Amino acid sequence: MKCASRGCLLSVYLMMACWCTASVAAPIVSESSPVRNSQPDTASTNRNNTTLPPEYLQGLDALTKGELKAAELHFKNQLKKDPNDANGMLGLSEVAFKQGNNAEAGQWIKKALIAAPRNADAHASMGRFHIIAGDTSKAQQAFKKAIELDHLAFRPQIDLADSLLSTGLVKDAQLYYRQAIALKPEHAGAHYGLGIALMRGGNAREALSMFEKSHQLEPRNPLPLMGSAQAYAAQKAYAAALKSIDQALSLQPSWVDALLLRADLLMLTNQPAQALDALRKATATAPSSPAAHMALALATHRQGNLTQATSSYRQVIKLAPNTAVAYNNLADILSSTPQQTSEALLMAKKAVALKPNNGDYLDTLGWIQRSAGDLPNAQKSLERAVTFNPQNPQTLYHAAVIQAESGDKSKAKKNLQQAVKLQLPAPMAVDAQKLLAKLNQ
Repeated sequence: MKCASRGCLLSVYLMMACWCTASVAAPIVSESSPVRNSQPDTASTNRNNTTLPPEYLQGLDALTKGELKAAELHFKNQLKKDPNDANGMLGLSEVAFKQGNNAEAGQWIKKALIAAPRNADAHASMGRFHIIAGDTSKAQQAFKKAIELDHLAFRPQIDLADSLLSTGLVKDAQLYYRQAIALKPEHAGAHYGLGIALMRGGNAREALSMFEKSHQLEPRNPLPLMGSAQAYAAQKAYAAALKSIDQALSLQPSWVDALLLRADLLMLTNQPAQALDALRKATATAPSSPAAHMALALATHRQGNLTQATSSYRQVIKLAPNTAVAYNNLADILSSTPQQTSEALLMAKKAVALKPNNGDYLDTLGWIQRSAGDLPNAQKSLERAVTFNPQNPQTLYHAAVIQAESGDKSKAKKNLQQAVKLQLPAPMAVDAQKLLAKLNQ
């Protein structure tokens, strides 16, 4: 039976599977985010232009302070004075964005583009609108148009880089992050974004230098420290990675992602007790986090604490009912107790229903079906598992056992021979040799 898991505990955090500077769910504790500057979007290129109308500038100031009603009033007053003022329209679009009225924001941006089709800010705002609407292709086109119209505009460079990174265009993202840094060398977010892109591209060494520069510029923000920890860990410098993650946690003690990465690093440095403490703290800090409960479940499952693992898998299922691995691994535990075979079977079937082409889950299901006395379906499940896991010796062995019990000796011998060739674990290898000898009689 397969206990499917993260395998290497670093797969979630060090492989950067879900990191994108446009959507990182992490704390920001400094006055400005390292990913976004603190100025309103409408001010990306003209904030310090004293030739702009005072009414408009007063609107920007109110927007910066979060005084949306006052900002809206100033922008509307500006449009009364000049109905074709694209900047006033963009100001109102930003107010609408902040109020959660994206449709209205889009209408104001469209009006701004009609009034001033070569206004770089208008194209940049349209790009942002498309990002929110989920149309990354149109967003990227709009950002590129903004950059074409004003190659010194910083914000479109960052927005375009973020979007490119989110769609897997890592090299292109790196290019625009570098251009953003050239425009604003002291912008922490540009360095941080380039660091993320470099990590995605497998260049942990240069990524580390970007994260360190970002931390130097934003010392109270934990995100660059998290990046540094990941970059160190990717280079197997685990002690340095732990130091960085501890620094991040000193700034934000309840940051769940950092606690989980710390647990991973502690496991890698052979400190399982401390790792479990970190995982328990993560689940206590964020009791509604499926990732935290899953990490604790996997760790305790591996260590043989099946009571805790069972509880944690059940919590994952409660919080995220489509998590196939939680059903599979819970089925694995339950199947070891004959009285719980029925529930184990239900859990295994749920895992396969969610991931029907996963050989590990089919392996688990087939082995439990055998325990339940359903050899015909067990054989179907295991033979299907072999099609997806043809090089997995345990799956081959399980299929061979059931085929032998069902009287299909030729298939059983073939799978046993392949399983032995692929080096089964020691106890299973002995059983396989015994069964093979019996089939050869």
